[in-house]
Amino acid sequence: MVISSGSSDSIASARPVLSAMCEKLYIFEGELGAGSKIKMVIELLEGIHFVASVEAISLGAQAGIHPWTLYDIISNAAGNSW
Repeated sequence: MVISSGSSDSIASARPVLSAMCEKLYIFEGELGAGSKIKMVIELLEGIHFVASVEAISLGAQAGIHPWTLYDIISNAAGNSW
């Protein structure tokens, strides 16, 4: 996945190269920096998911379940959002 933004001319020039680098291309025309703003939102969600996952595994470990067992089960269940 590539997220990019820029002027119409810049996008027209870069689109073939960017498309060759990824399966999914998101382009926001006109607003320079929109791609960076979206990246910040994605990184915020990644951080939240990471902290929630660590807390969940810690809770399970305190209940006597081995952390690797929890990891394996979570990775194959609805909690697999990391």
